[in-house]
Amino acid sequence: MLVVNNKEEFKHLLIESLLEAGLIHEAKPVSTESKQQEIIDNLTLMSRLNISQPTLRQWRNKGKIRFMKIGGCYRYNWKHVLEDLERKGA
Repeated sequence: MLVVNNKEEFKHLLIESLLEAGLIHEAKPVSTESKQQEIIDNLTLMSRLNISQPTLRQWRNKGKIRFMKIGGCYRYNWKHVLEDLERKGA
C-alpha cells in the first residue's frame, strides 16, 4: 500500500510515473540562441550607436553591418550589429 503524505509528494510520484511510462518527457532547457532576436529600425540603431543617417547608409553599403530590407524599410538584428562592429571595428 502506498501512502502519500501531501500534495507535493503526490505530484512528484505522478510525474515520475508518467515519465517512466513514456507518457510525458522532460522539458529541455531553451538555449539563449533560440530566443527571439531583437529586430530594430534605422532610428533605433542610430540612437543606440550615436551615429548619423549618412554613416549608417555608408556602413550598409560597405557591408560593415548586416541588415534586412523589408518592404523598402531597413531592419537590423541588434545582436548581429554588435558582432559585426566588434569583428570589423567601428
